[in-house]
Amino acid sequence: IKYLKGEFKKVPIRDVRKLTEDGEFILDTRSKRAFERGHIKGATNIPSEELRDRLNEVPKDKPVYTDSYSSLKILLNNGFTNAVFIDGGFEDVCLHEYFHDKKLNREPIVTDYRFF
Repeated sequence: IKYLKGEFKKVPIRDVRKLTEDGEFILDTRSKRAFERGHIKGATNIPSEELRDRLNEVPKDKPVYTDSYSSLKILLNNGFTNAVFIDGGFEDVCLHEYFHDKKLNREPIVTDYRFF
């Protein structure tokens, strides 16, 4: 119930670049196909329908960042007290990063910008 009230850890999309640079665990629960079309570099893909069966692949000893409320709920309900919500979806990360990457002429943190 706490996650419904917003009582969970959150990180804004502007901080995702730092997470990737620091090698943090980013969990992408989109489909394998969506992940292959574009994802945050270094992210781990476990499709949402497989997450409950693959929780052993998710570290419990460090923060786990996800942009999916349903994944956050699964993690929190299974004792992952270090689960953190990325406030904005993959498309929002792409949009934010695209404009900053172009303006600053920097290396992208996504394999491909996806805006839809």
